[in-house]
Amino acid sequence: MLGILNLWLFYVGGYAIVYPLRLWAEKKRGMPFEDPELKSQRRVMIPAMLWMIGGLVISLFVPISFGLLFVPGLVIAVVGLVLVSIAFYSFSEQPGLTTTGIQRHSRNPNYIGWTTYFLGLTVIGWSFSIWSIL
Repeated sequence: MLGILNLWLFYVGGYAIVYPLRLWAEKKRGMPFEDPELKSQRRVMIPAMLWMIGGLVISLFVPISFGLLFVPGLVIAVVGLVLVSIAFYSFSEQPGLTTTGIQRHSRNPNYIGWTTYFLGLTVIGWSFSIWSIL
């Protein structure tokens, strides 16, 4: 059921927390996080945007479960946001190919962070409803 206390709060909140850090990292480094040529390729960008918009639409219908799984899910989500934040900070520190900081351990820590964040959201909203399973 559509409601104010649904998972969309965390879905939008995560982006609202990390997006300014991304803008700061891009400004500090003087180049965009993504490859500029990638943005011009619609066949790549449209599917990328569809899953994000689809996740937002689904999160409108998934109630936040304040039960036993809320705290572990919140911890997992926060760890994911911390990983994304560290990835952006590390990106801002070195021009060219980044091989220091968290990129020393993972080539794509941003992906790992966002996947961890969404896993945390899945745990926070877990139930056996069709929206939660989607």
